[in-house]
Amino acid sequence: MFDWLKARSARSVPPVRPAAPFATTPTPTPVPAPAADLPLEPAPRETRGISYNPDLIRQYHEDHRQLLGLFGRAMQAAEADQWPEVEATLTTFRTALTDHLLSESIRLYTYLKQQIAGDPDSMDMMKSFSSEMNSIGRVVMSFLDGQKDLGRSPAKQGAFLPVWTEIGRTLGDRIAREEKTLYPMYQDSH
Repeated sequence: MFDWLKARSARSVPPVRPAAPFATTPTPTPVPAPAADLPLEPAPRETRGISYNPDLIRQYHEDHRQLLGLFGRAMQAAEADQWPEVEATLTTFRTALTDHLLSESIRLYTYLKQQIAGDPDSMDMMKSFSSEMNSIGRVVMSFLDGQKDLGRSPAKQGAFLPVWTEIGRTLGDRIAREEKTLYPMYQDSH
């Protein structure tokens, strides 16, 4: 039944030609054996990490000036009972603080961890700074979250200035210590 298919496929196969007398078979290229002193494991992957940024500390100083300026603007507006201005300034302050803390967390602390990994004392100090800033950040963000509708709440308005003053002292102290200790640590690590 399939004889016609076998006949057809037999006709479509080209005839095999004998090899020419001068043809040579290609010789495979030998693969060199690894040197005895080289490890047989693959090379370790290059680690990337965070690079040093010569403008980073200058940017953080500018962030601090901006944050302190916003803090002062909110304080003055609260003292003048300009609560819509206080609310607007707190929104801007929150955004600026969030951006700054995120940048420090990623660009500053991660870089320092890479650079001082072999120095336990510096690592402990850096971790202490990081942990403290996380705690301060949570408290400040919680306070800011509680200030929604500040302009329509006399109770919140009455409680605002004492707490805001304390936040200002805490942030001012923290900024001074960062600029005195942590930022030079970053600059000296390069």
